[in-house]
Amino acid sequence: MKVNYLSESLFEKAQANFISKKYSRTLDLLQNALDNLEDHQSPLKGHLYLLMAKTYFAMVKFRDARKVSEQALEYLGVYNRLFEAAQVYELLGHIACQTSQYPEAIKFYHKALSTLPSNPKSHHEKQLQAQVHLSLGLIAQNLLDITNQQKHFSRCLFIAKRINSIELHAEALLGLGTYFFQKQRFDHGRKILLKAFKFFNNLGNTQGIALSLHTLGQIYSKAKEFYRAINALKLAYYLFEYTDDQIHQACTLTHLARLYLQIDPEKGRELCGQATDLLSTQISVHSKRQSEIILGRSYVVMGLYYKLICKPEMARYYFKESMEIFQNYQCEQEFIETLDFLNNTALIEPKRRTKKNNILAFKLGMPG
Repeated sequence: MKVNYLSESLFEKAQANFISKKYSRTLDLLQNALDNLEDHQSPLKGHLYLLMAKTYFAMVKFRDARKVSEQALEYLGVYNRLFEAAQVYELLGHIACQTSQYPEAIKFYHKALSTLPSNPKSHHEKQLQAQVHLSLGLIAQNLLDITNQQKHFSRCLFIAKRINSIELHAEALLGLGTYFFQKQRFDHGRKILLKAFKFFNNLGNTQGIALSLHTLGQIYSKAKEFYRAINALKLAYYLFEYTDDQIHQACTLTHLARLYLQIDPEKGRELCGQATDLLSTQISVHSKRQSEIILGRSYVVMGLYYKLICKPEMARYYFKESMEIFQNYQCEQEFIETLDFLNNTALIEPKRRTKKNNILAFKLGMPG
């Protein structure tokens, strides 16, 4: 088998450019490496296609990423490069996640796990195994699959401790903290999330800090610690703004809006409007599910606002709109909560003017 020195050199340069996020240059170098590959059956071809697929994924070109991933598998399979093949399956799982194809993503992630040795020995294999468990935990969290959340986040945490990966340790803690929040075990969730916050803070991971604060704010709200809740959510919002994460910005505004209903209803309504404006820009397929669920939550807040100011028809309209979204995405708990709001709102009747007011109107020559 021939050694392709030029192609290998170009591959190394492409790797450096990928790390520096110079994606267009990375693609140029990879294509050049493929064109200069003397042995077209070389195992290097699989590596070139794998990096090309990762580059397309980073550029949010999911269709190209999937096509090139399949080409990578073709060559990696021939040479029994199992670790790289597992990486491709993980990437295919990420692509399916970004297009909200969760059942397909789960299949790819499990294929990645089954491609790796059951008891991996190398650090890289163990790290990939932990990353895949983390991804499976996050899917379970999106689908509100309580059982699988705990299983995969706990497995990720176990491996992260063994390989001393602080990043994966923090991510697993964040997942578990959110899991306990969903289970309404607020004290336990708070303790775990505060640990995750410290890890992310030490790493300088802005997104991780923001996500920790985002869930902590909701826990403080449930515990009626409104001052803490507002402060945590406000800080989370500013950090999401810094990372340009508009989905989580909108989500945080919706939680803040619900809190403000209790102290300043008009402020709550205004924050809901800001959240809706942010969501209107999230038109890509991969953000549709999250965007619509957050929109449903903002409709709940609007319903509560109109209920508060005694406009039951408007309140019922928003509750029904949100229930349709929750039913569509199988958000059972939120659907039940909103149904309860709707049923209670149906009991409210518009205020009637008293007979005295009618008499006064008559005397002034106005309709009663």
